[in-house]
Amino acid sequence: MYETVFRGGARVAIFRIRPFDHEQMVIVAPSQAVRFSSTYKWVSPPGNMLADKLMRDLSAAHVFENAVPVGSPMFAAYEMGGHIYRFALEENAPPLTPFWIWK
Repeated sequence: MYETVFRGGARVAIFRIRPFDHEQMVIVAPSQAVRFSSTYKWVSPPGNMLADKLMRDLSAAHVFENAVPVGSPMFAAYEMGGHIYRFALEENAPPLTPFWIWK
């Protein structure tokens, strides 16, 4: 049995990443124009994917006794959510490695 850092569970809300709160990927055209792609789509909106991965990682790291999504009937002593202010591809990272900065 692992010892958790915080007693109780954490409820993880879907993060808001405006204007990227939908499935269309943002692309930069050769003219440097930024637009939403009609071809390329995320499997789920980025904020949903972030919440899913955060719940997975919090559970694996045993930071809380459990991590549950909003709407779950399980008790959670903590709530987590927020707005992502920067959603970008790191210039010197391996291809297609996104990173997030949130406040």
